[in-house]
Amino acid sequence: MAARPPSAPVRRVTVEMAAAMAECAGPAAAYGKCMDLNLEKVTRGTCEAEFVAFKNCMQQAVRTLCPGAAGDGAPWANET
Repeated sequence: MAARPPSAPVRRVTVEMAAAMAECAGPAAAYGKCMDLNLEKVTRGTCEAEFVAFKNCMQQAVRTLCPGAAGDGAPWANET
């Protein structure tokens, strides 16, 4: 059975999340670099500052690029 192409809402979310990731390339790279440098000794809290910066960037980017995504009223929520 052939894979069904994604629906318009799924495509839109994918595009918007890709745009959010692009907005946060710097913090993502900093977090990735920190994790790479600590790969053999990762524990809870390793690279926490870098993670928080990346998380905050993504949250802000999603709020900006995907209005309504953070709660009710997401533009794709009621589409089929």
